[in-house]
Amino acid sequence: MAKLLIGNSIDSSLVFNMDKTSFTPKSTTRIVIAIKGSRNMWTQEIKPNFHMSVVAAASASVSAVPPLIILPGVHLFKSELAALSIDGARVTDAPKGFSNDTIFKYWLAIFSTVLEAQGIQKPVILILDNSSTHVNIESVNICCEHGILMIALPANETHIFQPLDVVVFKPFKTIVRERLQLQMYETADPALSKQTAIEIACYAYRSAIIEHSSYAIEGFRGTRLYPLSLVQLHKRLGEYQAGGVKGDFGNASWLVRRPNVIATVQNAILSLPPESIRRQKKRRTTIDIAGRLVTKELLAEASGQQSCTKRVASTKGPNMIDFLQLAELEKVMF
Repeated sequence: MAKLLIGNSIDSSLVFNMDKTSFTPKSTTRIVIAIKGSRNMWTQEIKPNFHMSVVAAASASVSAVPPLIILPGVHLFKSELAALSIDGARVTDAPKGFSNDTIFKYWLAIFSTVLEAQGIQKPVILILDNSSTHVNIESVNICCEHGILMIALPANETHIFQPLDVVVFKPFKTIVRERLQLQMYETADPALSKQTAIEIACYAYRSAIIEHSSYAIEGFRGTRLYPLSLVQLHKRLGEYQAGGVKGDFGNASWLVRRPNVIATVQNAILSLPPESIRRQKKRRTTIDIAGRLVTKELLAEASGQQSCTKRVASTKGPNMIDFLQLAELEKVMF
C-alpha cells in the first residue's frame, strides 16, 4: 500500500474503503417499565422477516459513495423503489439478500461512475476484505479498466483494519435501532415492510456516513491505514494478539495449550480400555399371586421364606461336600 500511495501520489481523498453490513442490528437488552416485584418482563421490537444488506463505501476525507441495498426476491414494488431518498442510491436483488460476485461487479461499475460524477481523479485505492466475491479474475480486470487499485485485507482481520467495520457501522446501526423503536412506538406493529426498511436504511446512511464524514476519517486513523504507519499498524495488530487481553493473562507457566495436551496424550500416555463393571445379581422384586389376595403381611412372609430358602441352600452345599470328603477318608483309612 505504501508503494501505491507514493508511486501514484495518492492523498486521503483517493483512498476508499468498501464493506457491507446487515440492516438488522443485533438485539440488545434495554430498560423496560414494569410493575415492582413482577418477574414477567418483556419488550416488543420490530424484526423483519427478510435479510437486507447495505453496501457502503467512504474515503479517508469527505467523500462517500451512495449505498447499494440488496433485497431477497426478484420483484420490487414501485413504492419500495420510491423509498430511496439518497441521490444515486440503488436497489438490487439476490437469492437470500446477501452479496455475491455478480453484484460486486455491478458495484465496481457504479463506484467508477460516482468517482467521475464527483470529479475525483484516478487511480484510487479501494480497501476491502479478501472474500471470494471480491478477489477473482473478473473483478481484478474491471478494476484495471476503471483505474481502481484494489487492496484485500488479510483473512480474519477486518475487525482490526477495516475502517467502516471498526468505526462507521456502529453509529449506522445505532440510528437504525432508534428508528425501528420509533416505528414500533408509532404504529404498534412488529411487522416491517421492505419500503420502511429502505427508508430507514437511507436515513441512517445519510446521517452516519454522508453527513458525518468524520466517522470515516476517524476509522482510517484508528486502523492506522491513513495516514499510513507501519509502526502503528504493528502496534494495533499486537493489541489483538492475545485476543485483545492486556497483560500476561493466559501466559502462566501452569497453563498448557490444547494442542500440547493432545500431543502428550497421543505420544506419551498409554491409554487402557475402561474396567468392566461387575453387576450384582438383582434381587427378585416380584411375587407369585396364584389367585390369592396379597397383603403386606403375606408379602413379608414370602420375603422371609425366600431369605430362609437362600440361607439353607447356601449351607447345604458345604455340608454335603464335607460329608463326601469324610467318606473317602474312611475308605482310605480302613
